Amino acid sequence: MRLEHIINYRKVSDTISTAGQPTRLELELLSEKGFDTVVNIAVDDSDGAIPEEEDILTGYGLEYHHIPVVWESPQQYQLDQFFDLMDTKKGQKTFVHCAKNYRVSAFMYLYYILRLGVDEKHAKGVMFPEWSPDLIWTDFIQTALNQA
Repeated sequence: MRLEHIINYRKVSDTISTAGQPTRLELELLSEKGFDTVVNIAVDDSDGAIPEEEDILTGYGLEYHHIPVVWESPQQYQLDQFFDLMDTKKGQKTFVHCAKNYRVSAFMYLYYILRLGVDEKHAKGVMFPEWSPDLIWTDFIQTALNQA
């Protein structure tokens, strides 16, 4: 089994990978591949959600953080929590997921621009390329950029 088999998997950098919801077997793979931390920004009833995800991952010795972001209602405070968490994990091998790698794409895009100072063109490269943000997510992204 390979990381690339996880739904909508994307290697963002040497230390950050993103994807949709991993299966139970793929959660074990994260440990085998040397990840230190998993950040989940999907809600508990997202497609394929695993209720025991935190227990499974901490059982493998990984740190687990959950910032549940409702698809229809992303909030600035959740983005702020995400930024702060990602800042503390710099240099650690971190896996960030939601249900399909759409929420994560938006959050990572904004993190790269607003916290890391990467230009828009390069920040787009961290997004899952097959996703086109709908009006809710376009507005959320634009509002976050305008508040910076």
